[in-house]
Amino acid sequence: AWVTDGSFIRLRNITLAYDFKTKAIAGVKISGLRLYATGQNLFTWTKYTGYDPETSSEGDGLSRGGDYLGYPAAKTVIVGLNLNF
Repeated sequence: AWVTDGSFIRLRNITLAYDFKTKAIAGVKISGLRLYATGQNLFTWTKYTGYDPETSSEGDGLSRGGDYLGYPAAKTVIVGLNLNF
């Protein structure tokens, strides 16, 4: 049996947003404008050699520790624009 250090640091959720000032959008009939980007599971810092240090053989928190090469959590990036009229 092999035992591996499963310690890790993960950037799970981050959102960056910019609210445009009313002066910048004064010529348009918009009362508010926000540009944003959200990322999930973007980076994981670990010495673990498998796909994901949070692996679970059964998909629940009670059976942690068995690594059967399950897929890691998906990395997601969302970019959006909020307009208020």
